[in-house]
Formats: sequence, C-alpha cells, structure tokens
Amino acid sequence: MVLASPRPASAPSVSQQQPDLSLRLSDPYLSSLIEQRAGAFGVVHLQHVTIGSLPPSQIVLQADAVIGPLSTPISLQMQPQAANGQVRVDVTAAQLGPVGVPRALTGFVADAVTRSVQHLLAGKANVTQVRVLPGAVEVQTQAQ
Repeated sequence: MVLASPRPASAPSVSQQQPDLSLRLSDPYLSSLIEQRAGAFGVVHLQHVTIGSLPPSQIVLQADAVIGPLSTPISLQMQPQAANGQVRVDVTAAQLGPVGVPRALTGFVADAVTRSVQHLLAGKANVTQVRVLPGAVEVQTQAQ
C-alpha cells in the first residue's frame, strides 16, 4: 500500500521546513515493487521477495536467489536514507544461505531498491528525509 499525503500550502518560511509530499511505502508494497524490478540479474533471479522494517533506520530483504536449477535463501539488511535529493540504500549486512556475501555483489539489490523508489517519484521531487517506520518506509520530499 502507498499512502501519499500532500501538505497544505503555507507561508514560504514554513513550507521550506515541511515536506511537499510524504510518501509511505508499506512493507508488502515495497516487496512487490522490488521483486518486479530486481527479479532477474543475468543468471541470478530473485523470487519470493519480502521486506521487513526494523525501525528506526533498517529494512531487511529476504528472498530466494535462483541460479539455474539451484535456489538458496538470501538476506540483506539495508539502510535507506536521503542523499543528494534522492533515496540511497546502503547494504549493511548480507547472507546467501549460510555464507556472507561481499558488498560488491549486493549492489544490484540496493540499486533496485533505489530505482524502485525513484521511479515512483518520477524525478519530480527532491527527497529530504527517509524514515523507517513499523511496517513501512516513509519518504519526504520537496518539489523541484
């Protein structure tokens, strides 16, 4: 579920401190969005993607990584944040089955999360804050 709540217009000094739009992405909606965008990367496919929120700043992605006939669970702990007017997602921990995954190999999932949120904003808003809430990620923006 996506909830968007525009803020009422106010005096310029106040509007600079309040977001123009607050976008709340529920964990199930974000899971679906990421599975659509991160479903396949070359020979690796992600299936059964689920996102869980760990407030105040982390989300956990769990999925099945499928390579040909083989499948193994993958888990990534990530920290979404606002950076340079966009959402940036950093992977803070990763496991592929029982083995840790080097950060260089987890970038495609972090990029998929970032692209998914940016796609919703259509490049027309400047991200000012990202908060992880129970069951959702909230993105606050200012119009460009």
